[in-house]
Amino acid sequence: MRTEKTIKKSIATAFAVMLSIVIALAAAFAFSFASPIYEPKAADGNVLTLHFIDCGQADACIIEFPDGKNMLIDAGDNGDDSCGKVVGYIENLGITEFDYFIMTHADEDHIGGVDEVFGGTRTAKKIYRPSQIADHKSDETYKDPAEDKSGKYGFSFDVSSVAVNKRKTTATYRNALSVVYGLENSEVYVTDPANDEINHIENSVTVNGASATYTFDFYSPLGVSYSDDNDYSPIMVLSYGGRNVVLSGDAEKENEKEFVAKVNSATDADSRYDRFDDKFHGDIIKMGHHGSSTSSSEAYLDIMTDPSRINNTYTVFSCNDEIPSNRYAHPHHETLQRVMDMGFSAERIVRTDLNGNLRFDIRSTGEMTFTAERESTVTAALTSGSSSTRPEKVIADNSADPTEPNGSPITSDNEPTGNPVIDFFLGLTVPQRVIAVVIVVVVVALIVTAVVICIRHSRKTNRPSKRKRRRR
Repeated sequence: MRTEKTIKKSIATAFAVMLSIVIALAAAFAFSFASPIYEPKAADGNVLTLHFIDCGQADACIIEFPDGKNMLIDAGDNGDDSCGKVVGYIENLGITEFDYFIMTHADEDHIGGVDEVFGGTRTAKKIYRPSQIADHKSDETYKDPAEDKSGKYGFSFDVSSVAVNKRKTTATYRNALSVVYGLENSEVYVTDPANDEINHIENSVTVNGASATYTFDFYSPLGVSYSDDNDYSPIMVLSYGGRNVVLSGDAEKENEKEFVAKVNSATDADSRYDRFDDKFHGDIIKMGHHGSSTSSSEAYLDIMTDPSRINNTYTVFSCNDEIPSNRYAHPHHETLQRVMDMGFSAERIVRTDLNGNLRFDIRSTGEMTFTAERESTVTAALTSGSSSTRPEKVIADNSADPTEPNGSPITSDNEPTGNPVIDFFLGLTVPQRVIAVVIVVVVVALIVTAVVICIRHSRKTNRPSKRKRRRR
């Protein structure tokens, strides 16, 4: 009897231990899907991380390259606590020096926070400033800092040929330029996609004995001057691990039109633009001008996407969720409708006004994982901004579901199989797969143990009694 009780106790203990293991592993499995926004990227020299900062009706993006370098694109606004959010985000990441800083154009919602970001000890090594000339309405002695410089440090055109009304006269722009030109040990370039000295950034890291390269390229603006300040914004492409990230500041229709024409008429002399063939695909597209109807044209988006994979593309909208601050009603319903008509997935629309801070991690193998600070619904994602002149509109979902799960590699070995169980497993990261396999093994062991206990108990219950009948 004692031996039987001991066996039962041992089995119960083993059962409890295995159950605890399952619970612990399940918790770890669930937690692995919710990595914090500020969590440091992997230190294995493998991961490239993008952060789109929720800074209101403004813009700021941080790129952490796999070799330890980093880049800041725009710095938020100088009001509505926008630049404060940018500075706080930078501090949370522990960045004290940027290798690259890009001011896309001269509007205050993109460069208004420059003095706050770089007003202390923080600096940047290489700075790209807009090609728009800064001027002063009431001070004829003022000169843009780049006017007396040449090559990549100066303007590529005759400054006297640019009309006064095409120059930027705001104090915000002059102040931002004063700050960056005043940084020690920094180089300030005038953005120029035709200058091969500065239009291409390329570095490599070694991952598991193999070289992995990332590139960052400028493809616009292609004109000398524009009637809209937004069109001085550069169209840029970041590439790593077989993935492409398309960024364009507030580039509007004129800038995009010139870019599209350049791609369609590219010759051998314009080999940089040959990459935009039928196979080129933007896995992440930062929608121009906060989702304005005058940006992200169909012709531009058509060049930046492969129709066979467009439903897997993440479209990123940087916009404000506060009224009346969102007086521009971004994103516009026309842009959301265009996205749906072209076959993008509503599930891959991500917005800072709805989702807060956004983070993408890309590994050298092409594995890409998206993390948002907050979740939202498809209906919310397809709801336009609103203002006194632009009422809110909800766009119908096109039901173009993604076929590549969040976190799945780009390799053909992980194309959807049609089996939901297999596709789910292929969509997991390597650590998640290990945990999932262990959970399955432990669960099977629990089931086998339970079955054995039940069989033994059943046999004992049905066994005829061997006790001898007592004689009278």
